[in-house]
Amino acid sequence: MGFIGKQPTKAPLTSSDITDGVVTTDKIAADAVTDAKIADDVVGSEHLTAGEVDTTALGADAVTAAKIADDAVSDEHLDPTAITGQTAETTVANDDLVLISDTSASAALKKMTVSNLTANAGVAGISSSADATAMTITADEYIGIGITDPDSYSAKELVVGKTGSEAGITIRTSNSTTGNIYFADGTSGAERYQGYVQYDHGGGALNLGVAGVTHTRLDDSGTLQMGTTSTQASTPNIYIHAAGAMLFLQRKTSNGHIASFINTSGSVNGRIDIDGSNTTYATSSDHRLKENVDYNWDATTRLKQLKPARFNWISDENNTLQDGFIAHEVSDVVPKAVIGNKDGTETYTDENGVEQTRPLYQSIDHSMLVPLLVKTIQELEARITQLENA
Repeated sequence: MGFIGKQPTKAPLTSSDITDGVVTTDKIAADAVTDAKIADDVVGSEHLTAGEVDTTALGADAVTAAKIADDAVSDEHLDPTAITGQTAETTVANDDLVLISDTSASAALKKMTVSNLTANAGVAGISSSADATAMTITADEYIGIGITDPDSYSAKELVVGKTGSEAGITIRTSNSTTGNIYFADGTSGAERYQGYVQYDHGGGALNLGVAGVTHTRLDDSGTLQMGTTSTQASTPNIYIHAAGAMLFLQRKTSNGHIASFINTSGSVNGRIDIDGSNTTYATSSDHRLKENVDYNWDATTRLKQLKPARFNWISDENNTLQDGFIAHEVSDVVPKAVIGNKDGTETYTDENGVEQTRPLYQSIDHSMLVPLLVKTIQELEARITQLENA
């Protein structure tokens, strides 16, 4: 029987028993070393001379995945201090392999591609395909999304946007619920939503809340409701509900025009002007807007058809008498003076979504009676003059 180097004795084999360079690949038959030939735990760190296992001792591709049984090497087989000095960063490709310790499989070492490691190393619930910084969290815990310097802004706790393009925030809900932005000063009751901006998808309305209550609503008809969330009039565009004065109009630097009333064609039909002491309510009367002008018509006969009355309003608990007209009685004489129909009603949907019916009361513009009064006085004056000259 031949021996490699010195003839072995019963004493443990040492490095001096093997001549340098005598162990070569041709001295070991293929598959000569198997797990059956090596007893459990027979090779320990004390059997290897420090620093003697290096790349020159291993043939190219000598250690392959096929040579290592599944789960054969775990972190218990490696001294944590064995791999040292490897502090320099190394550029790797997505298909390069790395070894990791699988704590769910007895700490066995598993191989994984760099791309797979990157995909599985994110925060649970967050998926990212960004090729640049999408979110920044500063040392002061300010958050920027699409912005890398959130601490540069006045409100810096959360900054969303892009400096070179349009930006926005979308709140996605179902078509029957609300999307909300809340301003809170506590964690209970209305403290959680002292102020808010809310879109009601089911009701089709944008709500603004103050002190935990909706005070302004813009609904899907374009009606702006202030101080209330329901209207008591027929499809208004602005509805203001308040306990005191509801609207103040003040010119900034001078007296003059303060409000205009414009028809569907864009023409001004009326206006309100103020000066130091007076308010003028004017309706359009320009000659360029009129045709078929007639100065000879009987005013006295029509005036005698009017029925001035004395009455009190039902809502007046004091039953105070006042002078005036009944709207539908005037409409037969001066139709343009009256708005609405006798005993008119309208339907509306209440806050509970139930369709209701309510009266739609007539109204009267007394200024429309002025031409009739003036013309009657002129006719009376003419008759008086005629009688005086008879």
